[in-house]
Amino acid sequence: MTPRTKAAFGIAFVEGIIVWVGHGFTHWTVVAIALPAIALWFAWGRNSGRSAIRQVTWVAAASQALALVLVILAVILSWLALFLAVVLAVLALLFLFTDRGGRR
Repeated sequence: MTPRTKAAFGIAFVEGIIVWVGHGFTHWTVVAIALPAIALWFAWGRNSGRSAIRQVTWVAAASQALALVLVILAVILSWLALFLAVVLAVLALLFLFTDRGGRR
């Protein structure tokens, strides 16, 4: 793993932790940071003649893309957890209302 890849994963990890525990840093904040960082790399960084600019913009774009993936997974998993809770509640109610209790 290259140093810039390690840096991108490290930044994404720290940002994911901050979003998870921080109340002022929302999922939309990650999107608002990620989109310009990725656009900056596509528009300027990848074609820059200076290696330092290419490297820094690549790390910024890669780390923000990874953080964006973390946010998307968190949203999907939270909806999945909510869906499973509803399914289990419906099943529990179904079992409760259809149980005859052994007496008639």
